[in-house]
This record gives sequence, C-alpha cells and structure tokens, in this order.
Amino acid sequence: MEDQAPYGIPEHDLPNYLEKVQSQLPALHLLMQLGWQYLSPDETVELRGERLGSTILEPILVDHIRNHCRYEFNGTSHPFTENAIQNAVQALKGFRATGATHEQEQAYDLLCLGISVPQTIEGDTKSFTIDFIDWKEPKNNSYHCTAEFKVERVGYQKHYIPDIVLFVNGIPLAVMECKRSAYTQIKKKPLDIAIAQLADYQAKDGIPQLFLYSQILLVLARDKAQYGTTATPRQFWAVWKEEQRDAAIQQLLTQAV
Repeated sequence: MEDQAPYGIPEHDLPNYLEKVQSQLPALHLLMQLGWQYLSPDETVELRGERLGSTILEPILVDHIRNHCRYEFNGTSHPFTENAIQNAVQALKGFRATGATHEQEQAYDLLCLGISVPQTIEGDTKSFTIDFIDWKEPKNNSYHCTAEFKVERVGYQKHYIPDIVLFVNGIPLAVMECKRSAYTQIKKKPLDIAIAQLADYQAKDGIPQLFLYSQILLVLARDKAQYGTTATPRQFWAVWKEEQRDAAIQQLLTQAV
C-alpha cells in the first residue's frame, strides 16, 4: 500500500499536486476571470491536427483572419481569399525550430507588421496586408489559455509539457511555469527551478518552436512571480510588481465587509 500524503494523495504525487493547487490553478482562474477562454489539453491537441510538434492553433488563427481581416479597394471592403489566408498562415508556421535569434526576430516582425499578400479584384492585382493580431482593436482578437500543453521535442519522440500557455488568435504569445512555494529536499529556490526549466524548453533539443512567437515568459511560485523573454539570462529576470496591488486588495476587503 502506498504511503498517503494529506487528502489521500500518494506521496510521490504530492509535489505536482502542490504546484497545481498553489500556483497553476489560481493562475488559470485569474486568467479566465480576465476573459481568457480555457482550452483543455485534448482540445489543443485536436486544434493542432494531432501534430504535437506544432504549436499554433491553426483553426483559431484561420477563423480570426477570415472574420476580422479585410482590405479596402476603391472604397469597398473585401475579405481575403482562402488561398491568401492559407499562404499567410503557412508563412507564420514556416520557421525552422532551431532556437536561432534571427528566426525569432522574423516571427516578431510578422506578428507586429503582418504579411503582404496579392489580391486580384476587377482585373487589378495589388498587395494588401493581413494582420495576425489586431493591435488597434484588442477586442477583435481571441484569447485562449491552456494547461499542460504537450509539445514534441525536436529530434525526439519525447515531449515537454509547459504548465500554462496563452494564445492570441491561436498564436502562443506567453509561456508560464508554475512551482510550489518551497522545496524541502533541495536548496534551490522555486523560481530558479522554474527559470531553469524554461531554459531547457528553449534549447535546440527542447521545444524551441514554442518560443518563436512568445513575447513574455513567467514563472510563478504561490505569491511570487518573475518575468523575462525568450533567451533572457537568469540575472535579468525581473520581479513582477503591481503598483496598485495594495489599493486593490483594500478595496476588495472593504467590499467584502
């Protein structure tokens, strides 16, 4: 019979349980309160066509372009052709997963500037821009979050599973790693462990394809958090601060009374 930890949880499962209860679940709950739609791990696999080496949720991205991206010609608004939409999506997906900085820069340019595609109307062919993200009207974008996002490692039939990934229009823009508040077996701090784990994910033999598009990385350990970007050295990770946190907490307490 297995030794039982509190609440009847097997001892060897307790660390993962604590990470979920102390950091992962509260983070997901907050994200959903802020309007992020939760996708189950199975749903993210289905949205990737069962291809775990892929990280973009292509059906969501295609729907965004199809429903929100249009171009103006002679004073009239027109939708992009399906061929143009597919070409744009393939351009965003077409980077090799090597972890090279120049690829991340190119992906960043596409996210910020969009991609120019030719369209023919009334016998006239011109180029128009498809924006993967609507920076001017944030409400036009779709926001999803998921937990336990399983991604196949480059060159291996193995996987890494980041704790939380945030998607804008199906594009993974943020990756979060969650840890419990303390480790009794080792001297390392929880946030240091999480940052080292994200560094392993970004390595060439890890899942660098996930970090082609990421704009922010976060590590959480209960009430502590730090953030960085892709390839940020440990010493440059910053503490997450909220200037209005104390006032907001006081307001909530007042309302509760």
